[in-house]
Amino acid sequence: MIITIKDKSLCENCMNKTCSFVDAVVKHDFFDIRTETTVCPAGVLLDGPDLDTDSISENDSCVHCGICVKSCSRQNINGSIMEGEECDYSKMTEPQLNAIAGTYLNRILGFAANTNRNKAMTFNGYAVHRSGLRMFVEVDWNNDSLECTRRLLGDFLTNPSTVDIKTGIVILQDLPKRGTHDVLDMLEKLKAFPTTTDVHIYFSTFNMLRLLYLSLDNYDYSMDEIFHNPLTGSPDGYISHIKRICRAKKNT
Repeated sequence: MIITIKDKSLCENCMNKTCSFVDAVVKHDFFDIRTETTVCPAGVLLDGPDLDTDSISENDSCVHCGICVKSCSRQNINGSIMEGEECDYSKMTEPQLNAIAGTYLNRILGFAANTNRNKAMTFNGYAVHRSGLRMFVEVDWNNDSLECTRRLLGDFLTNPSTVDIKTGIVILQDLPKRGTHDVLDMLEKLKAFPTTTDVHIYFSTFNMLRLLYLSLDNYDYSMDEIFHNPLTGSPDGYISHIKRICRAKKNT
C-alpha cells in the first residue's frame, strides 16, 4: 500500500493536524467510555507527515494500516489497497492492535470504544451499530476464537450496563475454521440451548476491517452484511463477499 500526500502545500499550512491527532469521543450512556482516535498507532505521524519524503508509507515504521487516509480533515492523504495485499500487523503491540481495531470499528459501525486503553473494563472494546445494537468486542491476534467467545459470554454475564447485551464481535488475524480448537461447536451449542438462542457472535479480521474502512464512504450495512457468522457461511464466502462490496463501491 502506497500512502502519499496529494498537495504538500496544504500540509505546510495546516493548523488542524488531524492526521496526527489524539482525542476521544465520549459515549455518555455507557459509563462515559472514551474511544481512542490515535491516527497513527506506529507513531509515524507525530506532528503531521514528513514532507521531505514522497510518501508516508516509505517510513520503515509504517504498517500500512491506512487509518491516516480517512483522518485528514482536508482529504489530502491518498492511499488504496492493491489486489491481494495484506497488512502485517505483527509489528504491533496488543494495545496498538486494540486501538487499530477500535478505530476501524468506530467508523464502520458508528461508535466503538477501545476500553483497554486504561484497563477500565474486562472486555477489549464496546461498540454500537448505527441501528442502536450494542456489542462487546474481543481482539486476539493469536486467533484464539474459542477463548474470545468464552470471554464474550463472560462479558454478557458481568455486563456493567443496565442494557441487556447479547451480541459480540471477535477480531482475529484469520477467520475460525473447523478443527481441534473448534469454536463452531460452541456456537452451535449456544444456539441449541434455550437461554442462549438470542446470543449472536460475529467474526472478522484486521485485513477485512481495513478493506471496509478504506474502500467505503457509506457504511450503512447490517451486521450480517459486513461480519462473518460461522453458522451461516464459510470463511472464503465471507472474504469474497466483502471484496465484492468494496469492488462495487470502487466501480461506482
